[in-house]
Amino acid sequence: MSPKKAKDFRALRQQVYERARGACERCGYTLGEVWECHHRKKRSQGGEDTVTNLVALHMDCHNAGVPGSVHHSPGRAYSDGFLVWRRFDPREAPLHLHGERWVVLEPDGTYAPTDSPHDDEAEA
Repeated sequence: MSPKKAKDFRALRQQVYERARGACERCGYTLGEVWECHHRKKRSQGGEDTVTNLVALHMDCHNAGVPGSVHHSPGRAYSDGFLVWRRFDPREAPLHLHGERWVVLEPDGTYAPTDSPHDDEAEA
């Protein structure tokens, strides 16, 4: 990574941290010094380094070796918006913030409330 790109990513990472108010966006607990800036749409699938595609996660909420983590339980992660399918735009994919409410991540680094993407399934 070039020095400029690294500097840009550090600034973006700080913006994600500030949006999350220092809390893991999955479990809601305070982030420590070591945390992961997770790509919802994987870079290998065209995901970009943008505030709408990145979330702040504890290492345990992120890592594949931890049961229940985003990469250990991808079905749940897709359902909760922590992973986004290749064909979808993260700007439009709702996220189940702290497991409590549904939001869309805005380009300005804020949350916008939204309906659960699963409301139609509950009514069926």
